[in-house]
Amino acid sequence: MKWAAALALLSIMLAILLAGRAAQAAELPLPWVQLADDGTLSVRAVVAPNGTCPVVLADGKAVAARSRALADDKFPVRVCEARVPAATAALTVGGGAMPGLPAGVQGLGVVGGNGCRDRGRGALFRGRGATARAPAARRGSS
Repeated sequence: MKWAAALALLSIMLAILLAGRAAQAAELPLPWVQLADDGTLSVRAVVAPNGTCPVVLADGKAVAARSRALADDKFPVRVCEARVPAATAALTVGGGAMPGLPAGVQGLGVVGGNGCRDRGRGALFRGRGATARAPAARRGSS
């Protein structure tokens, strides 16, 4: 009977440990592809601090993924990156298919913000012609 209780306790502890690992893995973002500043595609993946970088295949050829950012106290994951040509037709990361650039890119749109809020006059709308009122224009910089 004591062995059965010990085995049950051990089973519960193992289940908790495995559930914790599964939850940690579930919290990691999926790999992604972004256009790099040199015109190549930057294929990135976030892995556990001691995890290995995933296998990246570009048109069937293995491409080395290297650590881009190592884990530390404030950033408890490792980021891996592989650079592949922009013309790559077939791309996989860790066995999963990833998108590449479409064949006919004719333009690029950038959406973002600087995180600052201008609470001054006219702050609700900064349309065309509003640059003279913009904070950067008043400072004389961009």
